[in-house]
Amino acid sequence: MNLSVVAEVPTQGLSRNTWLELWWGFFWRGLCMLLPSLIVGVLVGIVLGIILGFLGAMFHIPKKTINIVGSAGVITSGLVAGVFIFAYWLRWLLKARFGEYRFALVKDIKSDSIADTSGYSSAGTDNDIFNIPVKL
Repeated sequence: MNLSVVAEVPTQGLSRNTWLELWWGFFWRGLCMLLPSLIVGVLVGIVLGIILGFLGAMFHIPKKTINIVGSAGVITSGLVAGVFIFAYWLRWLLKARFGEYRFALVKDIKSDSIADTSGYSSAGTDNDIFNIPVKL
């Protein structure tokens, strides 16, 4: 079993370079998610526009109605796609390494419910580092 230790790091002690690494890690991954979002949005808009234009011509639906329905469809599909792309981005951030740091999703439990600390301890103050063994 491969164990790693996750330690809470106070943000006040981070250097400017570390903050830059963290910012850059978020930023370029966000840009990578922007491109698929744009592609999906354009493709959905084209497909929906063709379908609605064809149906509008066949059934003599006013152009204003087609624009309203098309806009609502593109906005709805954009929101749905955005939720999935955001979830992927968040999972990517949790797996990523930012220099010597990484983010971890840690369950917040009350100290009185901890049965076995396996040798790790915390005095319970905000300035202490709380070590948690984690399976990788």
